[in-house]
Amino acid sequence: MSDELPILNRVYDVYKALDSVNDKLPKHKRYSLGSSTEQTTLSLLEQLLMAKHAPKSHKAGFLYGHKHS
Repeated sequence: MSDELPILNRVYDVYKALDSVNDKLPKHKRYSLGSSTEQTTLSLLEQLLMAKHAPKSHKAGFLYGHKHS
């Protein structure tokens, strides 16, 4: 993973930490706050990966949250 961008590694580390924290949350929080936070983190990771592999002219769109087809 040495060719990965540092931000990708950090966001993935956050996702792994959230996963272990979610296991310790009370059930009602796990399926609301925990799930929402996990989905947001996965979305961020997806956008960063798409930006990394997108043509240079499309990178900013992924980083600003605009999806390209």
